[in-house]
Amino acid sequence: MNNTITPSSNRGFLMASYTTIGLLGVLGNSLVLFVFRKSRNLRKYNSSLFIINQSLLDLVSAVVLIVAKWVEEEVDESRALKNDVAKWLFCHLWFGEIALWGLMTSSTYNLVVLSLERYASVRHPITHKRYVGKRVILTAAITVWILGWGYETIYHGAVNKVFPSGHCGSFANWPNDQVRQAIGIFTLVLQFFFPLIVLSFSYISIWNIFRTKVSANGNRNGTTIQTKAEKNERVRKNTIKTFMIVAVAFVLCWSWNEVYFFIFNLGYPLSLDSSFYHFTVLMVFLNCCINPVVYMVRYEEFKLSLKRLFKSRIAPVITEETSCAD
Repeated sequence: MNNTITPSSNRGFLMASYTTIGLLGVLGNSLVLFVFRKSRNLRKYNSSLFIINQSLLDLVSAVVLIVAKWVEEEVDESRALKNDVAKWLFCHLWFGEIALWGLMTSSTYNLVVLSLERYASVRHPITHKRYVGKRVILTAAITVWILGWGYETIYHGAVNKVFPSGHCGSFANWPNDQVRQAIGIFTLVLQFFFPLIVLSFSYISIWNIFRTKVSANGNRNGTTIQTKAEKNERVRKNTIKTFMIVAVAFVLCWSWNEVYFFIFNLGYPLSLDSSFYHFTVLMVFLNCCINPVVYMVRYEEFKLSLKRLFKSRIAPVITEETSCAD
């Protein structure tokens, strides 16, 4: 399938890059989950469940990225797996990073559902408060895990193939070119254009609503006292702006690979082992490292919780050292 082989000198660089991104994803998302676990104030918002789910998806993706790349690099399935059933399972459920891409697709759709939840909270606040509780959000969060992983396993696993030599081929068993092209179009729409349309609609609509509110409030007499409702509105605006940045990061990271893979599925002789292809893949996986940075830079409530947690951990140490010095 691949028409080029990456030189061994580049393999080392690629493995180091994938491993570094994976480790950064593990550390960053573990920190986010730890802060949410310790901060009751952060967890009081329903949207926090989606952030926790996003970080959990990205954390698992980072772990699977490291495992998948090293298995791909070090394991020869034709020798390591002697049983035909084991080879079939490996080829159709794992090879070609099926689990990893399934998790990344789930991560994308978690962003989509989050944007719709935020839109509903701003556009229809009463209906949202009445019907969108923690049970609904938990159901949606679990659903994105199933849909992303399920789609990738069904479509990708179906077109993998175990060769007589015992080796597995990724995307090597298409019924015909028409099916391949149709799946390519459907995948581009499902994994990129549909999420892009929903994210754009949700956040542009939210931005317009906030802009209208600002114009209306500009006609009121100012006051130096900020009410609780105004504080909550400020927090909500900051949260939504943070999610907007996360959505933009998704577009920037995913667009390269989606276009490349679409052209590949149209039948053009592109390699899935070329340097540019690996660049597009690295950009996708970089997405799982970006969100924690966005939270630390832009999400005010998260920054406050992180500072409190840091001070609570450092203060006893400083006190103890001061006592010892005295």
